[in-house]
Amino acid sequence: MKRLAPVCILLLAALAGAQEKDAAAAPEPGTVKVIQDMEFVWVPAGAFTPGLEGGGVAVKDALGGREEWFNDEAPRPEVTFERGFWMSRTEVTRTQWRRIMNSEPWLDTGAGGGQEVPATGVTWQDAATFAKTLGKNAEGVFRLPTENEWEYACRAGTAGLFPFEGTDANVLAAHAWFRGNTPDGLIQDVGQKTPNAWGLLDMLGNAWEWCADERVSAGKGGGEPARALRGGAANQTALLTRPTARAALPADQRGPRVGFRIVCAPADAAE
Repeated sequence: MKRLAPVCILLLAALAGAQEKDAAAAPEPGTVKVIQDMEFVWVPAGAFTPGLEGGGVAVKDALGGREEWFNDEAPRPEVTFERGFWMSRTEVTRTQWRRIMNSEPWLDTGAGGGQEVPATGVTWQDAATFAKTLGKNAEGVFRLPTENEWEYACRAGTAGLFPFEGTDANVLAAHAWFRGNTPDGLIQDVGQKTPNAWGLLDMLGNAWEWCADERVSAGKGGGEPARALRGGAANQTALLTRPTARAALPADQRGPRVGFRIVCAPADAAE
């Protein structure tokens, strides 16, 4: 055993050195990079606890509503991201969608707006197909973010009700399009609001964003396969325009305020 000890020490030292090298080579949080003609922001490695301390009680006390509406926001086990990843700076826009998919699914939903609003009216599979198509002949794995990745990126190192100080609707209005500043509920051009601490825009409000995770639909016919939605939308109140607010929709359903953003992870990273 004594003969093995030096070897183990050398292996541990080499591993530590490799980890330090990876950390040193990683971009700074918020670094912007153009990949496949789209802007992506670097989300650093790190750890966080999904959910909100106090769960539904904390939401009710701060914003109203009923505690049971937010029971699924109770804190969950800590999640560690050993490697960072790139996330699209904004929701995928109509211009970006048309360039890759050569279609206009939003026309079927009656969603208004110009070409720089989020591409909505897409199913979960549509969004996943966009990511896969965009990633052809490119380095890395292009896909929808998991719920944990989305929440981690949205929070950008924060842990409160919102990813900024305060719970006042006027503060939220500086960061998001929601019912408080879009009474007509129409989606808006991306990139007009204040970014979060890591440079991501429109993580809250404007359009719900598909995530990779499968969930059980809480709607009529509960038990139908559904996929997670995050972020809230232009027609939602502050109750649902928060980092930990969770929703779901059948994967084959479309909506005028349901869009998505994508991540680009290292090719050897597990999804």
